[in-house]
Amino acid sequence: MPKTRVAVVGLGLLGGSIGLALSRSAGPWHVIGVDRDEGTVGKAIAAGAVDAGTTDIGQGVHVADLVVLATPVRTVPDLIRTAAPGMKSGAVVTDVGSTKAELCRTIPPLLPPGVVYIGGHPMAGSELKGFDAADPYLFENAVYVLTPATNDAVAMRRVLEFVEALGAQPLVLEAARHDRIVAAVSHLPHLVAAALVNAVADAAAADAQLLALAAGGFRDTTRIASGDPALWRDICMTNREPLTAMLNLFQHTLARLRGAVEAGDDEELHAQLEAARATREQ
Repeated sequence: MPKTRVAVVGLGLLGGSIGLALSRSAGPWHVIGVDRDEGTVGKAIAAGAVDAGTTDIGQGVHVADLVVLATPVRTVPDLIRTAAPGMKSGAVVTDVGSTKAELCRTIPPLLPPGVVYIGGHPMAGSELKGFDAADPYLFENAVYVLTPATNDAVAMRRVLEFVEALGAQPLVLEAARHDRIVAAVSHLPHLVAAALVNAVADAAAADAQLLALAAGGFRDTTRIASGDPALWRDICMTNREPLTAMLNLFQHTLARLRGAVEAGDDEELHAQLEAARATREQ
C-alpha cells in the first residue's frame, strides 16, 4: 500500500505529538517534519516522530499529500504564502489553529489550483510548549473539530483518516459556530485564569505571604494561565467578537455574584453556587 506523505509544519507540542502519534499508528504514513529550528528537527528525527526533516518549508511540502500547519494562528497565512508554490496538485492543507473563521476565509485564495483547505482544531493541549512536551497520546479520544472550506469528499476522507490515526474523534462544524463555542469553553477560561492570577498578584503586593498560602484550588483554577502568552494573544485577537461577547456575559455573571456577597444575600449566593455545581457535575 502506498504511503500517505504528511508534512507537519511546526514541531512544537502539537506538531511533535502529531508526528509521534502517526509513528505508532498502523496506517501507511510517511511524516516529513518542518521547523525553523534545526535542533528541533534533529530531536524529532531522533525520537522517531518524523521520517525526514528540514528547515525549508518549500522542500518539506513539495511531495506531501497532506500538509498540517501546527503553528500559531497568525503565522499560518504567511507560511501558506511561502509554501504554496511548492505544493503539488491534489494536496490537502489543514491546520491545528484554535480559531477557524479567519483562516477559512483567508487560506483558500492563497492556495494553488488543485490544492484544498480543511480547517482543523484538536481539542487537546497543555500549558507546556516545545517538542520536549510532545506526547503520542495527546489526542487519544479527544474531539478533533474539522471546518471544511470545500465539499471535496476525497480531501475530507484524507483528513478524517489522519484524525482517526491520531486516536481522536472527528466532529464537523461550521467555522463561525466553532469560534463561538471555543470562545466560551476555551478562550474565556484562559482569560479568567489570567485575570485571577493578576488580581491575586496585585493583592499580594500589600501582603507578601498571600501567594505563599495559595494551595491546590488556586493552582488548579489557574493552571492554564501558564500557557504561552504569544500563542494566546494570537488566539484572542483572531476571535475578538465571540470572545468579547463571552467576556460581557462573564462580567454580568460575576456582577451577580458580587451583588449577592456585598448584600449579604446568602440565599442568592447559595442558589448561584448550586447552579454552578449542578452544571459542573453534568
